[in-house]
This record gives sequence, C-alpha cells and structure tokens, in this order.
Amino acid sequence: MNTIAHAGKFAKGAMYYHFPSKEAIAEHLISDWNHILDETISEALAAGASSTVSQKLAAIFMSLAQRIGEDTNLRAE
Repeated sequence: MNTIAHAGKFAKGAMYYHFPSKEAIAEHLISDWNHILDETISEALAAGASSTVSQKLAAIFMSLAQRIGEDTNLRAE
C-alpha cells in the first residue's frame, strides 16, 4: 500500500478511507474496466448495425484505445 500511495502521490490515510486493501483497489479497477468494456461494445454494436464483424471489432478496439489513452485509471488496469 505504501508503494501505491507514493506512486499516486496521495496520503496513505486517504487511500485507506476509500479502499481497505489492495484487493479492494483491484476489484474497483476491474469493475471500472468491465463497465467501460460493456459500454464500448454496446455503443459499437448500436452504431454499426450494418457493419461487418471486422468493422465492429475495429470500432471497439479503436474506442478502447482512445479511452485508455485519456483515462489514467484504465491505463492502470
């Protein structure tokens, strides 16, 4: 937890306030990733109803790459 707090440049007490353990941090990051993944897939399928499977997959991966580039929490996962 010390390493995580130091790398994130925040107080260890603040981290423990939100997350009681490293496992809780991991669970939160995985939950966020799953939410973004579900959202991205849903958006790609809705937007490309007439697209081929390859086009839909490309849209999903492009969107995920953009989101990862913009969101430090997703990059941590």
